[in-house]
Amino acid sequence: MQIQSSKTRIIQNFIKCNVHDFKTKVSYGIWDAIFGENDVNKILNNFHILLRIFYSIFSKKKTQVQIKDSTWMTKV
Repeated sequence: MQIQSSKTRIIQNFIKCNVHDFKTKVSYGIWDAIFGENDVNKILNNFHILLRIFYSIFSKKKTQVQIKDSTWMTKV
């Protein structure tokens, strides 16, 4: 006998169109501003721009996951 319950998970959707959109938006970035800079604060500030692009395209969403519990099995 199996008892099914659900659990909430947070996922990000990495479908092809989102990956393509991310690559397109990142290709417009000024990479010299990130990798050609010597000031760590400026590098991190520019890197945050990249992270904002990432999270705007690959937004998080909640989903329900089914968990199967096999009650007939004994614990060791």
